[in-house]
Amino acid sequence: MLHEARVSARNRDIEAGVNWALFLMLTGARRSEAKVLTWDRVHLDDDPTKSWWHLIDRKRGKPITLPLSSQAAEVLRACKRVDGNPHVFPSRGRNGHVEDPRSTL
Repeated sequence: MLHEARVSARNRDIEAGVNWALFLMLTGARRSEAKVLTWDRVHLDDDPTKSWWHLIDRKRGKPITLPLSSQAAEVLRACKRVDGNPHVFPSRGRNGHVEDPRSTL
């Protein structure tokens, strides 16, 4: 259903919301971690075993590097980069990233 919703998305915000939901399901990330994910914390490689993303450990303040499955990497490859916006799941909202895509969920 989400893949169909991505193809028929009416605008960039809906498409970003669908990609965000897919990323959550494939990685087990928290909503708050995924919505603020920026491209500088993602590494996509042609070799699926070398793709990763990282987040900041809330307790220690250190980055945690996590592997990406080939499916999660494909979702990130499908995300459209927006000039001037570093977020992986961009939005036209004031924060620049997906906040609460209720229609997708």
